[in-house]
Amino acid sequence: MTGALQPGGWLGMLGGGAPARLFTSAAQRLGYRVAVLDAAERSPAASLADRHVRAHFGDESACAELATLCAGVAAEGGNVPVQTLRWIGERCRVIPGAAVVSATRDAAQREALVRGCAVPLRQTDGPMELEREICVIAARDAAGNIACYPVAEIVRRDGRLAYTIAPARVSRDIASRATDVARTVAERLGQPGLLTIGFGVLPKGELVVSEIAPWACECGHYTIDACEASQYEQQARILSGQPLGATSQIGPTVAVNLAADARGAGAPDWNAVLGRTGAKLHLYGETEARPGCSLGHCTVLAGHIETAIESARTILRAMTQ
Repeated sequence: MTGALQPGGWLGMLGGGAPARLFTSAAQRLGYRVAVLDAAERSPAASLADRHVRAHFGDESACAELATLCAGVAAEGGNVPVQTLRWIGERCRVIPGAAVVSATRDAAQREALVRGCAVPLRQTDGPMELEREICVIAARDAAGNIACYPVAEIVRRDGRLAYTIAPARVSRDIASRATDVARTVAERLGQPGLLTIGFGVLPKGELVVSEIAPWACECGHYTIDACEASQYEQQARILSGQPLGATSQIGPTVAVNLAADARGAGAPDWNAVLGRTGAKLHLYGETEARPGCSLGHCTVLAGHIETAIESARTILRAMTQ
């Protein structure tokens, strides 16, 4: 692609789930049209997209249709095969590229990405005593410019993301070290796209890298309402060749994951969210409330982080009663 794609042009997405829907919405707000390749008859992104190419990722003719139509294509997550990314990447811009996905999946290459950062890669999937989990999202454009979002804190319940706190309740030193690692890894990968790096904070303030994911993740949902340009807008900007958006945060925020009741009790009472001041609801267009699936999220904005956290906890309690 020569020059920046102007609004009105086409961008593509491999996958039709919630991240694809949020990308579609962000790209359309910038004026772009979006084509989604997804095999499901109905999906959160397909219902919103300007075109739905209904096919599996291995369908070469469908991938060719997407690559011919679109100036750039993003992958929703790790379910997209590397060979599909490689094939499309030979025809148009694709993020993440096949080489990036391969590097973040291979143990030796992951180790090399963080070597020399003074923050080791977590070597075991077993239990580890952590004070906190945090993450940093970095966006890199084709010219090599990198912008990092504020460090966010991840709170889990029963192993699943319950809510994300931004900014994280960590020292300036920890936040600086985590951001430096994210920037270094983005530079070493050397390719445009999004990068989400998860860290564990040990009791004495040491950090370990727990995850390197080259796409938009749930922990970055807070950026939609809390930052000048969300992680999904950054995807659209990177694909279209536009400058990166600002990553500065507007104010203290907690993003709550709204999951369907694991007991199969149906959809939550959305009044618990809609009735709260400062809470912004984002639903993903799921047609049925399957036990445990994410139906959406809400972003709680407040003047102080503790106020936002208490509101988030109140919403979670109301959702599980």
